[in-house]
Amino acid sequence: MLMMRDHSCLCSQGFTRDGNLLLITKLRDLGFDARLWKTGKSKSGEQLYSIGLTKASTPDFLDYIGPCPPEISCYGYKWGVEIDEPSV
Repeated sequence: MLMMRDHSCLCSQGFTRDGNLLLITKLRDLGFDARLWKTGKSKSGEQLYSIGLTKASTPDFLDYIGPCPPEISCYGYKWGVEIDEPSV
C-alpha cells in the first residue's frame, strides 16, 4: 500500500476497471471509504486504475488485514512497524 498525503493507494493497476470496481464495492461493504483512481496509461495506451482509501479509512483497513506477516517482514514499514535488521 502506498501512503499519500490524503489517501492510501492499493496498487491494483494489474486489474481491469471492472475488477477494481468490484473490489471497491466489497471494501465499501466492509465500511471502508474506497474510491477509483486513474493512475496513468499502460505502454499500449490502456487506462490504468488503482484503489484509493481515504486517510480516515487507512488505520481501520490495516487493523482489518492484521499485522504484517513474518514472511514479508521487509514490508513491515507499510504497517508502521519498525524492522529489526539481522545482526552480522
